[in-house]
Amino acid sequence: MHYDDLLVILGEFGSYQKRQYLLICLVTISTTLQTLSIVFYGAVPEHHCKVPDAYVDYLNLNYGNVTQDELLNLTIPWIQDDDGTLHRSSCNIYDYEKWTENLEVGSGAHFVNNATKDESNITPGLVKGNMSEVACPEGRVYSQEVFTATIVSDFDLTCENKVFLSTCKSIFFVGKLAGAILSGIISDRFGRRPTFLFSVCLQTLSGTLVMLSPNIFVYTVIYGIQGIFEGSVFLTSYTIGMEFVGKSKRKLAGFGNMATFSMGYCVLSLYAYFVRDWRNLALTVSLPGLLYCLYYFFFPESVRWLLAHGRNQEAEVIINKVAKVNKVELEQGILEKLFEEKSEMQTTLHTPIDMFRTWDRAKITLNISFNWVVNSIVYYGIALNTQGLGGNIYLNFALLGLAELPGFAFALLLLDRIGRRKMSLLLLTIAGCGCIVSGVLPADLEWLSITFALIGKVGIGASFAVIYLITAETFPTVMRNLSLGFSSAMSRVGGIFAPQILLLSSVWGPLPFVIFGAASILAGLLIMLIPETLNRPLCQTVEDFDDWISGSTTHNDDTGKKIDGVSIAEKEV
Repeated sequence: MHYDDLLVILGEFGSYQKRQYLLICLVTISTTLQTLSIVFYGAVPEHHCKVPDAYVDYLNLNYGNVTQDELLNLTIPWIQDDDGTLHRSSCNIYDYEKWTENLEVGSGAHFVNNATKDESNITPGLVKGNMSEVACPEGRVYSQEVFTATIVSDFDLTCENKVFLSTCKSIFFVGKLAGAILSGIISDRFGRRPTFLFSVCLQTLSGTLVMLSPNIFVYTVIYGIQGIFEGSVFLTSYTIGMEFVGKSKRKLAGFGNMATFSMGYCVLSLYAYFVRDWRNLALTVSLPGLLYCLYYFFFPESVRWLLAHGRNQEAEVIINKVAKVNKVELEQGILEKLFEEKSEMQTTLHTPIDMFRTWDRAKITLNISFNWVVNSIVYYGIALNTQGLGGNIYLNFALLGLAELPGFAFALLLLDRIGRRKMSLLLLTIAGCGCIVSGVLPADLEWLSITFALIGKVGIGASFAVIYLITAETFPTVMRNLSLGFSSAMSRVGGIFAPQILLLSSVWGPLPFVIFGAASILAGLLIMLIPETLNRPLCQTVEDFDDWISGSTTHNDDTGKKIDGVSIAEKEV
């Protein structure tokens, strides 16, 4: 008997499993807060150059007192966008020497009035004259109308310094990548439960310490460390919790957990709306993590890990507890059969190299990996660009999370009808078209641009869930955990690139979203090249896998019987 067979007897989603599932959903909400809080930490307030005293003194001496608006109109260049919108420069001020020369042309009274009366008449003698612009000599002034303080305003991360903002976002995903790798190694050695408890404590600590950062360099280091533990917390808690769910319920449970991640958008948006200072928001987001330390009393060790390490007595205690809560009586001797089970999956160690050992395997692995990278780039690209969509950042962010829910329902409805590949193609095409249209629409159609961005989020959110399923069903049981871990690492790579692609808006405004859209459609087309897994038995061994992807067998033996679309012969440790 195998552990998955035992779960059918214990109840695939009984009372015990529901309790554990609730616990991991709470952790998932925390993951959303930690991962996407940078949207509000790193929000860019309206800003302009601080006007040096020399400019003010010159105006007061030669033209009398001027208002703040008159001062800014006379010293800050006006820029006209491609759509005709006129706004003050955020990064430049007029060069002082050239500025004083141009001010001496004509009467001061006429000039000042001309600069403030009508924006369309600002240009004569000043904006279009022989003026030269320089970078802000004394830094910038940031508006506090929407955000009391962000890391952008505290550390001056705009204009020539904006690369530091995108870099710190990428470093966080580097940390998540490292966390995924390290937590796998550590949890395999010491267990899932201690790894989770250790990581959740340090995640809370690093998330709190980030508020004390005196500069962007310290912030980036702490934020990267936070990424390490955030990645570890999610993976270990998800592994423990989902292990107790039977195979026939895992697809629904997986989609439900992702829906919880989406609901985390609303929680974070609500926090950020009422807490406008990023340091206080960091405290608000991180401190509740202390409650997860109480999981010490509720979260059991992974039964699969205990069995793999020969700790049968501890596994028996947990199994009996599950049976008691679910009100199930186990037959005498059934656990002895479980403990005696020895299989290839427990004794053979596979590495990522095995995923590329043949050309057929390499094609499958590269295709699926590219899909993971694209899903991550587009998903986080849209989320991190919430402010760039225009409108109300708090409302937009909440809507981006809620938009994923109909996508999940749509995918669940059609997934077993049209197949995994076609579902992935459809969702990625929806995401791609939504992104491209959102990017190229003119600024005066802001509401329509936001609508298409939401459509893109509907597609990419559900696509992320589908690629999880495709990966799990494509690779053989002996490589299933390995393939999901490798794919998760590829997802982190996509997260690293997303903030850098958003910087390309300085080259051409719509370019990042055009890239997101084109990559989505390409990934959707490429996924059609892998074999369909709908209504097929899951491969058990590497030999089964090689035969199937090479087309030399239909892989339709009796060991692949399914219950509710999932192989009951599947063996995972």
